[in-house]
Amino acid sequence: MLRSPVLSTNLQFRSATFAGVKDCRRSRVRVFTGFQRKSVGNVSAELAVQENSKLTDFKVQVAKIVVDLAPGEQGLRFLSRAFPGKIQETFTGLLSSYKAQLVLALDDEDRASKAVTSIFKDMIKAYAEQLLGTPYSFPPYHRAIRAPFDYYQMANAYIGSLIDFDRSILRNYSRWSVIQAQLQAGENVILLGNHQSEVCTCTCSLLSLQ
Repeated sequence: MLRSPVLSTNLQFRSATFAGVKDCRRSRVRVFTGFQRKSVGNVSAELAVQENSKLTDFKVQVAKIVVDLAPGEQGLRFLSRAFPGKIQETFTGLLSSYKAQLVLALDDEDRASKAVTSIFKDMIKAYAEQLLGTPYSFPPYHRAIRAPFDYYQMANAYIGSLIDFDRSILRNYSRWSVIQAQLQAGENVILLGNHQSEVCTCTCSLLSLQ
């Protein structure tokens, strides 16, 4: 049977159109399937991160409870065995030298031991955040971290216990008054110091309150 050129062309067009629709559907299915797999993968990764974060937080909280229950100075030394070797050696050395200075300052070993226990328990709990949790990366500029752990108070307790306030003075007090006024006016004040002056921030704060 003979087909007219118009009918033949029409049939070819329909056939091509149907084939194109089929290819388009296949393409859409492939795209959708790929998107679905990618979405499931992203969700799984996010869930894994959340679960890992919860586990890390749990470990940190358990570590802090254990630190609180540690019996005195000897308990601190026992807990330090869980630290990496280099940190353990540094920590125990610091603990011993710090206590020796407190004994000289307080002339009372029992009081010195209690003070060391309190201060270094806070220090170990801060270490727990860094060793078991996510280490904090310091940006070029940051504000004082006061919560959930008050590092400012910990530093003041650590340094303040070694200061003989009766024999210590803060010189050039008028300059500090100017700095305070500038800060209250919303201006920026930059203090420069070298590595050996790390305690300056604490001593300035503590002595200015006297």
